[in-house]
Amino acid sequence: MHLFADSHASMIALVAAGRGVAIMPNEAEALPYPQVVFMRLHHPIHYARSAAVWRKETPAKSLDKFIKILFEHVQE
Repeated sequence: MHLFADSHASMIALVAAGRGVAIMPNEAEALPYPQVVFMRLHHPIHYARSAAVWRKETPAKSLDKFIKILFEHVQE
């Protein structure tokens, strides 16, 4: 299932509600959602600054796989 969010705030709200994960601009970290985690992504071939977002609760198997893929492609 694909969900659509028309703003960064609504995308983070979906993440906070447990409806998925998101990759979005670093500036989204300024939005007040204490129940989500932001992880900065750094990669020299990407032109936009990005952050991955997920709920603080114990990650599900699919989130573990998502995070593993991110770490394989993230360079600090």
